[in-house]
Amino acid sequence: MASEELAYVVDGSEVGSVRCDGLVVATPAGSTGYNLANGGPVMAWGVEGFVVSFIAPHSLTARLMTRRYVDELVRHKEHLSNMIGLWELTGFKQVAVGVRKSPFKGITTYTFRRKLAEAFYAITAFSSKPLRLIAYLGLLVTALSAICAIVLVIGYFVFGISTTGWTSLIVSISLFSGLILFCQGIIAAYLAVIFIETKNRPYTVIRKIYEAKSP
Repeated sequence: MASEELAYVVDGSEVGSVRCDGLVVATPAGSTGYNLANGGPVMAWGVEGFVVSFIAPHSLTARLMTRRYVDELVRHKEHLSNMIGLWELTGFKQVAVGVRKSPFKGITTYTFRRKLAEAFYAITAFSSKPLRLIAYLGLLVTALSAICAIVLVIGYFVFGISTTGWTSLIVSISLFSGLILFCQGIIAAYLAVIFIETKNRPYTVIRKIYEAKSP
């Protein structure tokens, strides 16, 4: 089914219209259900108002969620969140359902720059591997520079091969640059631990509590 131009009205006055597959209107109590699954914001309890989230024609991330899953999902208190990553992080048994969408004929505003920014945030928000790679890269550069320095020293004192040009200077700069990069990687690893702790994510996800039957 092709997407339609849907208009939404408040107190008899049209607020606007958006080309989408549908929209979700939720209260604060219901904002953690279909609205959250559609990528909409979560409203605080007690707020007098509604939240409207649109189902984009190109969106395939809408999902049905159980109450237990939603309860665990909203335990994540991140202000800047990547919903796909949080869905996977919450766990539980998730089953993909294939759908066939009609081709989107409009002009998307999701530019390559926005896609790149989302990908960068998704990586940095859920993985500390880039920080560890800095330490590994510094260790590799240090090791290669040290090997080159040892070869140059042995060649000079054992075989009488003198070093010409800027070779010794380049090796020295590479060696100390590798050491600096390695030290920065170690510091980054500690910052990654602080970063994870400040997110205050739940350490465990309880799927179900089994109570022992009384004899």
